[in-house]
Amino acid sequence: MRHAINCSPWGPGWSSFGCVFDDAGKRSRIAEIEKEIAAPGFWSDQQRAQSLMRELDQAKADVGVWAQLEAELRDQLELLEIAEQEGDQGVTSEVAVAAADLAHRLDQLELRLMLSGPFDERSAILAVHAGAGGTESQDWAEMLLRMYTRWAERRGYQTSVLDISEGEEAGIKSATLEIDGHLAYGYLRAERGVHRLVRLSPY
Repeated sequence: MRHAINCSPWGPGWSSFGCVFDDAGKRSRIAEIEKEIAAPGFWSDQQRAQSLMRELDQAKADVGVWAQLEAELRDQLELLEIAEQEGDQGVTSEVAVAAADLAHRLDQLELRLMLSGPFDERSAILAVHAGAGGTESQDWAEMLLRMYTRWAERRGYQTSVLDISEGEEAGIKSATLEIDGHLAYGYLRAERGVHRLVRLSPY
């Protein structure tokens, strides 16, 4: 069963926001995984077991976030209705601020739920290659590698460098980075092509 909450603009500071969340489907999947975890021999395949545990944690987190957003939204709508009846502009302004925060958090959840491709939930392998430009290009490639590594660490992903070729003076010629975590591939699959940097180089 899918259900949606839609909130129309109520005044300055409000945004229209809505999200369709398959709450029943998520809870059903949680029950399936928990049943599988309880079965004998679950940990015989360590890689699959760890993958399912990550999926379970994420599904529970999604359900919890949705329930919290739903409750907060209903509370704010009730407050707004009372404030409008009483002409309380102070409360109306407070609700507008709360609504902006809810909209931002809902956008984050909605973006994550869009990552539903066949491989989006998997880990990713990212390759960085320095283009033409010698030392400057190699220095830029190393900056990109650090950027992706820090991005992954902020999301709680595990990273490991599978292969790296150092530059002759600075930077790197190429590197292959493994990013292990739920939805790593989904977030990174659009990271392809050429990344350019225009700057005054010290080299």
